[in-house]
Amino acid sequence: QDGRESLQCIDDNKFVLTLDFTLKLLNIHERVSCGVPCLMEGETGVSKTALTKMYSILVNSQQNSVASASTMATLKSIVHELTERFSAVVLDEDSICGTTGQIRKFLESSQAHSVEEASQVIRGLINEACSNRNAMFASMPPSLIDNVDEDSVSELLDWFSSSHLEQTFFDINIDPALSADDIKCRLDEARCIARKISSMDIKVVVFLDEINTSSVLGLLKEVIVDRSFNGDLLEENIVVIAACNPVRESTVTQAKSSREIDLGREWVSGHYQVKKLPTSLGFISWDFGSLNSEQEKEFIHQRITMMGEKIPSVMARAMTEVISSSHELIRTLAEKHIAQKITRGSEGEAKLRARSVVSLRDIQRVFHLLGFFLHDFSFGLQLSCESPQKFRRAMLLSVGIVYYLRLDTLARSEFLQKLKSLPSEQYQEFHLKEVLDSAIDKLMEHTEIPVGIALTSGLKENTFMTLVCTLSRTPLMIVGPPGCSKTLAVSIVTDNANGEESPALFYRKFARVQPFHYQCSKSSTSNEVASVFDRAIQRQSKVTNSAPMQCLVFMDEAGLPEEEKESLKVLHYLLEGHMSASPEVGFVCITNHILDAAKSNRCVCLMRPEPDKEELMCIAMGVLCQKHQSDESNVQFICFEMRMMTAEEFSSIMCNCYLNLIQNKVQFRWFVQFFGLRDFLHALRFIRRNASLRESVLNISVEILLNALERNFNGVNNENFSNICASFLANFMTDKRRIEENLNKFLRHPMTILRNSLSEIHPNNASRYNLPRYKMIIDNTNDNSVMRLLRMSGILDSSHSFYMLSGMKDGSEMEQLNLISRVKYSAQQGTSVVMSQVEEISECFYDLFNQHFSEFSKDGQVSYFANIAIGGISRPCIIHPSFQCIVHVESNQLDDIPAPFLNRFEKFQLNVDDILSWQLSRLPPGINGILSDVLLECEELLSHMGNGSIWSTSPNQTLKSLFISMIPPDIDGSHVSQCIGHGYANQPIRSSVLAFLKRWLIVDISIEDIDQSIATASIELRGLDSVWLRKVEDVEGRLDQIQLEKSFRDLAIGEQLDSSISCSLKKIVHYVLLRHVIFRLLLVAMPEAVFLQRENLPREALRAYFGGSQEHFNLKSLISKISQGNSQLYMLHVRSDSCAHSLPTWCGEDERPMKSPEEAIFKQIVQSIIHENPSRVEIRHLDLLKSESSLRNTIESWALKQKVDSLILVVNMQLHCSSNLVNYIRTHVEQMDLQPTKKFLLLLHYPLSCKPSYPALFLGNWQCAYLDGIGYRSASSSHLSTNNIFEAACFDCDLNADSLLDALLPKAIQYIASQVSFYSCSSHPQSVNQHLQFTERLVKIEAVLMRQIKGKSLGKHLMEKYLANWTKEAINEMLHHSAIGLKSGTTHLSLSTAVRSTFQHTFNKFLAISILNMNTWSNLDILLTESCSDSDTDEIFSFVMSALPGTPWKELLLHRDVYCHLNPLPLEMAHSKALVLFPFYYQVSSFIDMALDKAYGGSIENDSRTDLNADFFNMMEKADEIFSILLENSSTASQPIDESMITMVQGVIKAVEASAGLYEKYLTHMLLWKFGIRNVAQVTWVLNKINIVSSSKLCNRNIVVLHVVCRMNVIDIIRMASWDAIAASAGHQKGDFSTEEAKFEGPLFVGTMLRYFKSSFADSVDVVEWSHSFSVFMQSIPTIIGDRKQLDEKSTIVLRQLVFLSIIINVNAPEAVVSQMAEQINKEEIEQSRYSLHDFFQFLDGNSVDSGLDWFVDAKEKLLRILFSPSWLTSISDIDQADASFLLDLIKERR
Repeated sequence: QDGRESLQCIDDNKFVLTLDFTLKLLNIHERVSCGVPCLMEGETGVSKTALTKMYSILVNSQQNSVASASTMATLKSIVHELTERFSAVVLDEDSICGTTGQIRKFLESSQAHSVEEASQVIRGLINEACSNRNAMFASMPPSLIDNVDEDSVSELLDWFSSSHLEQTFFDINIDPALSADDIKCRLDEARCIARKISSMDIKVVVFLDEINTSSVLGLLKEVIVDRSFNGDLLEENIVVIAACNPVRESTVTQAKSSREIDLGREWVSGHYQVKKLPTSLGFISWDFGSLNSEQEKEFIHQRITMMGEKIPSVMARAMTEVISSSHELIRTLAEKHIAQKITRGSEGEAKLRARSVVSLRDIQRVFHLLGFFLHDFSFGLQLSCESPQKFRRAMLLSVGIVYYLRLDTLARSEFLQKLKSLPSEQYQEFHLKEVLDSAIDKLMEHTEIPVGIALTSGLKENTFMTLVCTLSRTPLMIVGPPGCSKTLAVSIVTDNANGEESPALFYRKFARVQPFHYQCSKSSTSNEVASVFDRAIQRQSKVTNSAPMQCLVFMDEAGLPEEEKESLKVLHYLLEGHMSASPEVGFVCITNHILDAAKSNRCVCLMRPEPDKEELMCIAMGVLCQKHQSDESNVQFICFEMRMMTAEEFSSIMCNCYLNLIQNKVQFRWFVQFFGLRDFLHALRFIRRNASLRESVLNISVEILLNALERNFNGVNNENFSNICASFLANFMTDKRRIEENLNKFLRHPMTILRNSLSEIHPNNASRYNLPRYKMIIDNTNDNSVMRLLRMSGILDSSHSFYMLSGMKDGSEMEQLNLISRVKYSAQQGTSVVMSQVEEISECFYDLFNQHFSEFSKDGQVSYFANIAIGGISRPCIIHPSFQCIVHVESNQLDDIPAPFLNRFEKFQLNVDDILSWQLSRLPPGINGILSDVLLECEELLSHMGNGSIWSTSPNQTLKSLFISMIPPDIDGSHVSQCIGHGYANQPIRSSVLAFLKRWLIVDISIEDIDQSIATASIELRGLDSVWLRKVEDVEGRLDQIQLEKSFRDLAIGEQLDSSISCSLKKIVHYVLLRHVIFRLLLVAMPEAVFLQRENLPREALRAYFGGSQEHFNLKSLISKISQGNSQLYMLHVRSDSCAHSLPTWCGEDERPMKSPEEAIFKQIVQSIIHENPSRVEIRHLDLLKSESSLRNTIESWALKQKVDSLILVVNMQLHCSSNLVNYIRTHVEQMDLQPTKKFLLLLHYPLSCKPSYPALFLGNWQCAYLDGIGYRSASSSHLSTNNIFEAACFDCDLNADSLLDALLPKAIQYIASQVSFYSCSSHPQSVNQHLQFTERLVKIEAVLMRQIKGKSLGKHLMEKYLANWTKEAINEMLHHSAIGLKSGTTHLSLSTAVRSTFQHTFNKFLAISILNMNTWSNLDILLTESCSDSDTDEIFSFVMSALPGTPWKELLLHRDVYCHLNPLPLEMAHSKALVLFPFYYQVSSFIDMALDKAYGGSIENDSRTDLNADFFNMMEKADEIFSILLENSSTASQPIDESMITMVQGVIKAVEASAGLYEKYLTHMLLWKFGIRNVAQVTWVLNKINIVSSSKLCNRNIVVLHVVCRMNVIDIIRMASWDAIAASAGHQKGDFSTEEAKFEGPLFVGTMLRYFKSSFADSVDVVEWSHSFSVFMQSIPTIIGDRKQLDEKSTIVLRQLVFLSIIINVNAPEAVVSQMAEQINKEEIEQSRYSLHDFFQFLDGNSVDSGLDWFVDAKEKLLRILFSPSWLTSISDIDQADASFLLDLIKERR
């Protein structure tokens, strides 16, 4: 009540309660009491967590007193019971602890039987008390419940007296890895306790710390604001308090590259890796704030008073001033530093960031270290224990560690100056710098430093801080650039701090430091970090006082994990200090850049700035003046190029060189991001190792200096490296010419440098710090070709184990573990390893690559150890001194390599240019010169072809790889005499040239190739060259051996050639090699580039490319060529198409027989597009092989198969990791010993819109080829030959019609069957013009196209006609358009696909249009009807088909689909099943009709005169003149007539005149299809009419006369056709009517036919067909009657009746209604009536009620349209008055 209890609990928890903290506690309590969500936002280290925990203690503090009283009452009852039962004297104490002690003392003094009984009494009373206690007490542990041993009573008594209460404070540290389930699990613990104590006045506080790092912020919002979890409300007694850090991005370093960040120049950034709060949480957050300067000073003063030390008040005030001033000074310096570096924001932003640099945690650390120095580490105080100055020294050391050492050089100087200016410091005899340096120096005096290590200030600071912070368990973060002795310092501490076994007496009074190493990586996880801490804590818990040990968690390269993943956030609560779990183990992390504020604030930070001149001098002197075991004296002087100087002078020059390179931001701005202090250190060690020492003088030459630079400052391009060397030499010599001479003289080729570096032998007496560096090879080829060539050249031999990762996800962990294990084994054995594509595990070897090995001696044997990490586990592994490691990286990955990794190696950058120049230099000069000339010509050719002509990431590299592949790797041309081969004599010069070439080069050349080269060169060259080549023929067979040997010797030496034969031989060799290189280069050339540049390429090369010795359009053909070659390894670059994606996985038949239909289909696909014999080939898709082991097993199992020769591994290069996978596959296959018959094909297919992503280099026995497409699966056995099309365009050859027909016809038939319309009128079973299903129509169309006409199929005829469009110019135009579109990027189709599509598309349209035209009026049926087909008919068909004009290919391209519709059949034939008699009747007849219309107009229409005028007959005698006139008139018309049509019709006229059979067919076909005449008598009537005309002057069988006669008698012919139709509908047989009966007048003829229709209705089976026949006849009535001639009354009545009946049938009236109408019109009284409109409507209305349908409405509408139509009123009958009156009345009624 008076507050004592609350104040007591604050004191018990050592909480410093300031006024600011009191106000914040009240703020929290007010929010909780009012039910307002509590979310604090504040900087790190301002006691948000501590204050919340204190609030939980305060709000439940009353329960502690209640619990203590309850426990005390039970203990008193135990005392009373023991006193009563045993008459014992048990003193009753006032405290729980005292009473418990008295009870324990009684138990110890009692006899055995009394103890047993007393134990039972105590256990019973405690159990009873526990069962009666309220819920706030924790349950008894199971171990105490189950254990009935007497000894357990003491433990039970201790547990009970402690008054264990249920946990009421739950601190949930949020991080991105914490899922919703994890939060629920932690929250359920709190909720379980809350439910248990719900009846009591106790609050369960749940503190959610750093919520804005969570990945489930929405869920946390529900918990904080809505007080629920997934909709489930939280318990009422749960209090949720949350905290977060302000959102502040890393603006300080945002604009810098990752390599520049790793230079360790920033000692503060003030950013947090957090997310922005959602609006719902942002509204409720409140600024927690922080203590101001006065409040911090008050806090510091109270902490000093709480220390319990006898510190004088004056000293206490001075200490308060120094600590608080230091604290505030850090913020000032931080604000200044941030303001200079910040990229955005304002001055206020810098101030805000500076607030987070230091916090109350730093003040707490000062006092923690103060106590440590006073009691545990007092060696540096140097005063008696009674002197008050010991407090000042300890305070200054603590301030120096916490504040001073975190600054960079400039800030340190300013800090010391400001600190000395404080009033309390002005008159002190010693200050911070002196005290700190004294302590550091005293420590280093007792510390053993390995030989070869310079004792720099950085190393001393690192060592001191590591030891102090480890022993005091103060977390330490060392920040600095690579190579500043961070890791070395930890190694030195662990080597020296070995407890009683320490080498120095000084260290034996401290605990042994046991490191637990964790190697950070980009993929580090929170679980890995926590597991290392768990192991360290577990080990620390087992430490005894007899063997003290301090476990240290050493986190290496803490800057590597990606901040976005927050994998190191677990450190936030593992490193927490006051009011949270104190660090149980030491912690040291090293990083190249400062971490975010939340992490750096939890550690003491040590900033290691870049070394200055003084520190560099210390390093240089320590290395150069180091005395080796073989040295007789120390180094005092250095002689450099006859110039004597002191060691200090030489070291100063070297340091100045290095500093100039670092500080030169213009010429060498890249230097600091690529090289570091390690490189400089190892360069000095190289100089010391290789220089000779004589009488204290170290002799160093320019060569040694340049060799040191070559080994340690290499890895950049030649120009940059030369500048580095020149910069060093410029500090020793001023003459630029001399510098240039030295560079030219001593700088070596990169391959030579690498060879010497790898051959360097480790000396037995070398220190572990003088071991040769490991190597990094930077490969510019991006396909591991450099490593391939290094193996081929012997630089990397069988002693080097090659390890590589594929990057495949499945099983990757196991593969990584296996590789790490193999590297560990190699390191133990001392063998050399080559590692490639190991980026995922490179961090595991950081300590190994650092080469700061731990040393262990036993029995005189020294062993080296390095930590190799696997995840969170790091173990020391034995490292043999001879172990060498080569790390291979691709140049495009260089920017992503962290600086600390890059600085660990000697670096060598190699490219194809380097390797080629090295290989050429080993050849004899003459051959070198020839190859160089050929290379220049080929480069010129590449430039002519333009960019993108070669499928490779670097065409120039591809070209040079060809030359490298031609040069034997072990060639040695230093002895020119070796070029003199035997057997040159007595054989043709061509054979000698071939032998000469194969002696020096690797070329696949034959005698025929040499002959062809000479022939080609003679044709294409002009002038002297061709003269020289012809001289070979002149001397053929006349040279002796001496002359020949001299000529070849001159050629090899390369001296001036003084004989014509030597010059001729040189030209022959030149052109043979040029031809060879061009041919191989074209293997990876793209066809569009080759086609566009065909004028610049030899014709022979074009022939080889397009269908000769090479194949670029069809995989099957290419595999066939490959099977005949000697090479075993092929890399095929292919543009993706549907075939590439649909290639099946195929194992070969010898492995598994076909068991399903799908496999049969797969076999057909493989046979169609891959291999004629599918059992000899295996196909695998890389994306279906999920793991590295499955990939290896697939390749290795194929290698063991006897019958499967080829393995095709299909790789989709669109996938992200495809390039690495290809590298892995190639490397794995290269290491296999394949049988000679085996062929391994890597098929890399690229998206059509993708550029090359993998180089095509001819290196390492790999042959490359480019395929424009795999090909395509055809329904036929033939494929479209793209090569044939290109040959037709480039050379004088024709397209292969048979091949094209076989390739294009199947899809064209399908297109026709689906797109082209056909008639459905034919009754012939073979006709295509009938109702058919799609598959049936396919068969019919194929039969039509296979029909033989004049010895060729119809399809062949059409193909020849189609190809007539494709002239050489047309093909060139089409290919040029496709190639330009592909090169410009406007199309993404491969060229072969574009060509194939063009031909297929145009042929589809051409064939469709042709079929459509040929089938007009069912014309195609004539080919399938044997009775109508004969030789004359076929002749006409062939002639007309050929004569009809074709559609140009450009127009065909414009057709998307065939939009032309069928010409409708004549009305007379629409529902008839008539046969086709004459081919192409429609085209011929329509053209003749059109000619007659244009020639005569309508002058002969329906002109039945027998005697025509003379002019008419004169023109008819010359029928051909009709078309001449037509052609003349057409020339001036707007739409000219095609002359070919005139020629075609003239030819048909002549053919018909010559054949009576054809004339008869034409006449019959014309009368049948144009007029519907089938009656023989009617045909005879027409013939009589023709004979009347032709008997006088016209020639016989002229079809033009036939057309004229039909036009003259068209009315009579129509009447006869109609009479025939009437006769047929009335049931009469055709031919029953004579020609004379057709002469009657039109109205009488119509009346007769109407009576027949009326009488035939009763006998008709199909009334619908009757109605259709009647409708057709009714439409022809106006024509038959003629103008203004109307029917008689009787015929009109019949017509009206039949019209009514026909309408009822057409509107689908009920059958009963139709019958009723038929009955009515047959009644006698009805026959005499007009049957008016009124009667019909009345009939309809009477029958509409019962039917319930609307058919009668349509019937009325149709009737009105017919009776009042113009044709009815003019030709049949006038308006009927009764009908008109009825209609008017009907209209009035409806209105």
